Amino acid sequence: MGKRAVLVSSLLATLAVASACTSPPEPPVGAPAPKLDPDAVAYDNLDFQKGRKPVFDNTCKTLPPNITTLLGLTKPPRTGFNNQACIGAEEWGEFMIAQFAQRDRKSEQKFFSDVWKGDEVAGRYFERLIVAERYYAVQSLGYDNASCELVVDTGSSTPFKVSIYYTDAETEAKRKLDEKFDPAASRDQLCPRARDFAGKLLPAIDPDGGSRKS
Repeated sequence: MGKRAVLVSSLLATLAVASACTSPPEPPVGAPAPKLDPDAVAYDNLDFQKGRKPVFDNTCKTLPPNITTLLGLTKPPRTGFNNQACIGAEEWGEFMIAQFAQRDRKSEQKFFSDVWKGDEVAGRYFERLIVAERYYAVQSLGYDNASCELVVDTGSSTPFKVSIYYTDAETEAKRKLDEKFDPAASRDQLCPRARDFAGKLLPAIDPDGGSRKS
C-alpha cells in the first residue's frame, strides 16, 4: 500500500475563497453535531475544532461488525502493519481507512486546517466538500493519479482519512510505460468510492458526530 501521496488539481486556483473579514456560514457547535452549510466550502477562515478524541484507532476491530456488507466488500479488511490503518483489496482496487498520526515535534504538526487551505498541495487537484452533511472534507489525487484520498475533519486534532487505489496490476502497468493515470478519470472513478466509504463509516463509528460537534 505504499502508494500514498497528494496530487491536487488547479481547482484550488479557481475556488472562490471568501475574504478573511467575512464571517463564514457556520452553525454553532452542538450535540448532536449540526448540519453544515454547503457554501462554507468557499471559506478559508472556518473555526475548526481540535478538542474531540479521534473517531478511529487505525484497527479494523473498531469498525462496525457488518463492515463487509456495509461497504459492499467481498471479504473483511485487515489491520495493517503496526496498527497504522485498516486495509483491504478488492477486484476493483485497494483501500485504506486511517486516522492521521500527529507528529511529536510541534514545528512539524499538521492539522485539518492545513489540509483545508491546501498548504502542501498548491497548484494540484484539490476539492473541498461536505460529507454526510456534517463533516468538512478535502479530496485529492495521489502520486501519478493512482489514488484518491479523502481527508475528513471530525473535530479532532488528527483527521480521518479514506484512500482508494487502483489495483497493483494497473499501477504496475502504468509504471512500466512511464505513464500517469488520467486525472479526470481517476477523480471520477476513485473519489466517489472514497466518499461512499466515508459516508457509510462515519455515522457508524461517530454517532451524532461531525466537524461542529461540541
